[in-house]
Amino acid sequence: MMIVLIITGMLLLQYAYSYVSHCGKYADTRLSATILGGRFQSAQSAPDDDVFKSIQKAISDHYDTKSKILPWKQSIVLERELVYMPMLEQQLNVIKKMKMEEVKVDEKFIYRKSDNKPAVIGNLCFKNDRFRSVRLSYFDAGDSCQVFNSLWYPSYEYDIPLFGVDLISLGKNRVLSVIDFQPLHPTSEYSAKYIQPLGTIRDKYTDLQGTLSGKFYDDTSFFSKNMLFGRFTDESKLKSVVLPAYSEYLHEYVKLMDKAVPNHDPKAMGIVKNRQVAYDVYSAAKDPAVGLFDAYFGKEWSSSFVHDFLFTLSKTNDSGSTSASSPVHNFQLNNSGVIAGPKN
Repeated sequence: MMIVLIITGMLLLQYAYSYVSHCGKYADTRLSATILGGRFQSAQSAPDDDVFKSIQKAISDHYDTKSKILPWKQSIVLERELVYMPMLEQQLNVIKKMKMEEVKVDEKFIYRKSDNKPAVIGNLCFKNDRFRSVRLSYFDAGDSCQVFNSLWYPSYEYDIPLFGVDLISLGKNRVLSVIDFQPLHPTSEYSAKYIQPLGTIRDKYTDLQGTLSGKFYDDTSFFSKNMLFGRFTDESKLKSVVLPAYSEYLHEYVKLMDKAVPNHDPKAMGIVKNRQVAYDVYSAAKDPAVGLFDAYFGKEWSSSFVHDFLFTLSKTNDSGSTSASSPVHNFQLNNSGVIAGPKN
């Protein structure tokens, strides 16, 4: 029996090495050996099949737990690059420097794997005394789709804009980039205070001076005149154009908050909250990415994700309704897992 266990152990150790290496992240052979060694000592008298299954489950569980947590090192489709992960990691570095506290996220949102086609989504959330919520999401469907979405909500004592990021690559040939200081108020006074200073940065990036399609957003009051918006037919400009522009806007936003003065007046805070509620209500109905979640994860999970994680204030509007107008969530998957929906 001991000889059989030793041979089985050698085979399983080889399996562990190849399994972890193949999956990519946390490929630590010493860890695999530790798991295996511990299980052998406690299972020497167990039947061969039970030993194999026990060790196999231990390795699988360990990998599954750690691989779900952002940032990821490898796409669900091994040869595909996670093209927006550098942007996510840059935000995480900024969040760390700001000493933000990680917010506990519902387990069903931390990581979700599609039952329809190869795709996963991961989510993180943070906060501190100046930001009530900073959320980050990464959707990976290999070549079919890559999405990085992030939104920074200031605490109600601050009337500065939200910082919004939507970076989307559909099939590598429909590439959208949206980066903006999203204003609470569509007034010239507000714009002069918070939006106009971005003009010197935006002027440097001619590829990111497009405008949003009215097909998605019939109300542009939550988008600034200095929004960075680009449509591309491939991913060639992500590193040379989108990444540096994104970095400049991110750091400019942090500087804006550093200079912001809190207003603890209940009336002023109420105005800020009401505008953030209005933003969430409108976005829950109009954000085109919601249709993507419907297609990959089903409407029940998607609806909960939208209202319980992405736009949590969308449930608190006075009327009790969660829709602002006719939704545009009309993405569909074809048999090859390619996303079909509205054109740019």
